[in-house]
Amino acid sequence: MTETEVAHINATLNKIDKEIAQLQYRRSHLRCQLNGLVSSTRNLPPEVLTEIFRLSSCILNLREPQLYSVDLRAVLRLGSVCSHWRRVAWSAPHLWTTCLVAQGHHHGVIPPFLISLALSNSQGGCVSVKADLDDLPFESVQLLFRHYSTRIRALQVYLPDIDYTRAGWDQIAAFFRSPLDWPNLNELWVCSPGILPSSGLLLQNPGDDAFRYCRLEHDNIPWYPPMQQLTVLRLLHFPIDQCLYLLLHCHNLTEFHCLEPSTNSVPLFYPLSLLPRSDCPKTLPNIKILRWKVDDEEWNFFLFSSVRFPNLERLYWGGPHIYQSAIQGWDMDPVERTLIEKFMPSLRNIIALDWETSNAPLISYNNIFAKTDLKSIQRLHISTTTASTFITWLEQLTIYQHDGQIHLPNLRILHAQTSWLELSHPGVFNALCKFLHSRRNGPISEDPDTGTWDSTLSTEQYGNHTRLEMFVMETAAVPPRLEHHQIEALKSFVANGLAFELLLPHEEGLSQQRTTTLE
Repeated sequence: MTETEVAHINATLNKIDKEIAQLQYRRSHLRCQLNGLVSSTRNLPPEVLTEIFRLSSCILNLREPQLYSVDLRAVLRLGSVCSHWRRVAWSAPHLWTTCLVAQGHHHGVIPPFLISLALSNSQGGCVSVKADLDDLPFESVQLLFRHYSTRIRALQVYLPDIDYTRAGWDQIAAFFRSPLDWPNLNELWVCSPGILPSSGLLLQNPGDDAFRYCRLEHDNIPWYPPMQQLTVLRLLHFPIDQCLYLLLHCHNLTEFHCLEPSTNSVPLFYPLSLLPRSDCPKTLPNIKILRWKVDDEEWNFFLFSSVRFPNLERLYWGGPHIYQSAIQGWDMDPVERTLIEKFMPSLRNIIALDWETSNAPLISYNNIFAKTDLKSIQRLHISTTTASTFITWLEQLTIYQHDGQIHLPNLRILHAQTSWLELSHPGVFNALCKFLHSRRNGPISEDPDTGTWDSTLSTEQYGNHTRLEMFVMETAAVPPRLEHHQIEALKSFVANGLAFELLLPHEEGLSQQRTTTLE
């Protein structure tokens, strides 16, 4: 081996040593960056990290943002990232007190070990529970209804469908028939299947024999929840007369939701048997929220004529619509007349109105808003399915110079729920701009020949009126393709202080939604 070969080998070794040193330096630098990232999250205070966990795993309610439930599976995924995250998540009780309320199909299957984990991590706090009796294992039902009944604050019960076996019903009935202690239960949701099952629950006070004559195919299961301590009661597909019976016998309710009740089954009560005529109309001062989605003239008339809610703050209407004769332009029947002349005028403190129906006819609208005093309404939620209906709503809420009466003068928030509505359509966009302009800047005048419009008052003159603060549009359509001049027009409203939000479908087509704020 010559000296030249040795020098060549040494040069090669030196080159390799330099490359190794460079790689070692890069490795050290990357490790420092990685440690910096890890330490930044570890240096976050636990309360900040748990709030991040809550926001990333909660399922929001679009209409009531303060109402949310935590996805149990999301919390479990967060806890599997590292031991530090698991310690933080497992030691945050508020992440577990609402996480048993599952959302969506096939999410009601909660194994017993997850129930025990959630109750343990809630650290003695009361929890919200969804009990889907079609899917929930028997051991899970036993844990919820026997071992942990004293820890439940909110309970959702989904009754089995018509195909549920009699043996399965008999097994479940034992949990309802036996006396149970529910000292902390104040929210109860009971959801019956759309097709009336062979058996069902009869909610009643102990010793109340009002249901003794009620029979379906099999004996019904009497259940004695703590009716006097319930503050929220939601009933879905329940017999309408039992819904009203519970409304009148749960004396401390602040929220009552009656959704799509069964009205074609054999009635348990007749309207006059629910409330002695000498007591009509009965006043329920505690009710603040009422959701009424009933299509039955007899029971609608009973509610409108027999019950008053002097402190009601939020009213939900539902379809099918209840103003059929008014839609046709005929004289109002007793139901509509009682609603418009007696029921609606008694709602002195109503702040929010949700019109949950695809049919919002102009005549019905005028009957409600033009013939009743609803000046206190600050928030309106409407559901529309067509562009023409959406435009009709906007036109009726637009303030024109020639209007003798302004509908909802104190309106602050309008939430429009639409399906497949093209916001960029000239007719839709022009109606929206007129509405926003009049509600932000004052009444407008419109030239009947040219269709052009402009404000008739200055901003200073309009300052005495309550101005619209937020417009929310919830749509199932793809993000709107607005023209440049349309975007600039909306930006001018935003620059003037209006909050403008679009609630669009999730990109992956999932049921959850995301909010896009126009800036």
